[in-house]
Amino acid sequence: MRLWHVLALIFLIAMVLSVCQNEYGRITIILFTIGVGEVILGAFALMNLFQTVGAFGKARTLIAHVEALAATALVLAVASFSMTAVLWLGGLVLQSIAPW
Repeated sequence: MRLWHVLALIFLIAMVLSVCQNEYGRITIILFTIGVGEVILGAFALMNLFQTVGAFGKARTLIAHVEALAATALVLAVASFSMTAVLWLGGLVLQSIAPW
C-alpha cells in the first residue's frame, strides 16, 4: 500500500464520516452500500452462472449433464438467497435508522 492509497483512504473515510453526521446522510450511505453490495453479488452470480452454463457445452456424458444442471441450480439458489439476504439486512438497518 503506497502513501497515496493511505491518503485516499483517509479522505474517503473523512467524507463518509462528515456525510453521516446528518440523519439523511446516514440513510444515503446505507442505501449506497447496499446498492454496491447488490451489484457486486449480481456480477459474481452472473459470472458463475456463465461458467455453469458453459459446463453444459463441455459435458459429454449424462452424468456430466446432470452435474452441470445441479451446479446451475445451486448457483441460482445461492445467488438468490445472498442477494435477498443483503437486501433484507439493508432494509432492517434502514428501518432502525430512518425517522419514519
